[in-house]
Amino acid sequence: MHRITTASPPIEPIKGWSAGELIATWRKAQGFSQLSLAMKAGLSGRHLSFIESGRAVAGESSLQAIADALDLPARSRARLFALAGHRSPPDATASPEELGGALNTLLASQAEQLLLVKD
Repeated sequence: MHRITTASPPIEPIKGWSAGELIATWRKAQGFSQLSLAMKAGLSGRHLSFIESGRAVAGESSLQAIADALDLPARSRARLFALAGHRSPPDATASPEELGGALNTLLASQAEQLLLVKD
């Protein structure tokens, strides 16, 4: 699997996970405390704690701020928003750079094969 960025860990949500559990897992994997992530996202530590524990439901703007603070790639953002019951944010589609990197990986893995790529 080709990772587009190295900022977020390759964590797949477990069936039944909440958005808060996924945020907490990404936060810990990147070495953030609740307070440091909350400050970076422009939230209070208490609000982030409540989101992670399920005591509060994160709104779209809070999720966007958390995703930005964690530097999550588009696919992870879309997953986070879906778990929280929101539509994917507008930037949750892959950028040309992300697609280019994935395409280069695909082409390299098929170097011995005849492959046609059509735009």
